[in-house]
Amino acid sequence: MKPRIDFRPHTRFVSDSTAADWSRVPSRGHGVQFYYTDDQLLRLLTRYAGMALVGGDAAVVIATDAHLEALEERLAARGLDVSIARREGRLVAADARKVLDEQLIGGCVDESKAQATLEGLIGRARAGANADGDPMRVFVFGEVVALLAAQHAPEEALRLEELWNALSGVHAFTLCCGYPMAIFGQHHAASFVRLCATHSHVFHASAATHQRLT
Repeated sequence: MKPRIDFRPHTRFVSDSTAADWSRVPSRGHGVQFYYTDDQLLRLLTRYAGMALVGGDAAVVIATDAHLEALEERLAARGLDVSIARREGRLVAADARKVLDEQLIGGCVDESKAQATLEGLIGRARAGANADGDPMRVFVFGEVVALLAAQHAPEEALRLEELWNALSGVHAFTLCCGYPMAIFGQHHAASFVRLCATHSHVFHASAATHQRLT
């Protein structure tokens, strides 16, 4: 079934502190984290994916190779056996650059290809059951939109964000994504606001943390 794309504003929550909390995002919710450093993103992503795995649920992580490698190292440091989670189908990892390349035709996202790819990844995670025999909850992190925005300007990420929203009307999952602030300039102000509006929960970059690190 082809999901219906809706460009109306979705935002219900905007963070008002430097402490982002992705656990606020409910099933079928769509959170976005803006960040200055990879460490800021990875701390939140590790907590998000780790809580899913510890809770007996599934995590789908579509990220760059560097972020996937760092995530697995951080999960292992917390005592999580990533290899077991992979074998059980509870950790589904995909290279965001390869996923993006599969979706692009002439520099634009082909919605049919994108839908097939994303539904395939979600379907792999939903195929299993938790210890009680119930379907696992699925927690998704996506970085394809950030790569798309960086390579083709933020406006190009909007349709893919709305496709994610449409898919959440068909499949039950929680979604968070992340954008580095470095890809946004002053001339991107309008598209930045539009990107925020495609998310139910917006977590602002922590300028205070960034200043302490620079």
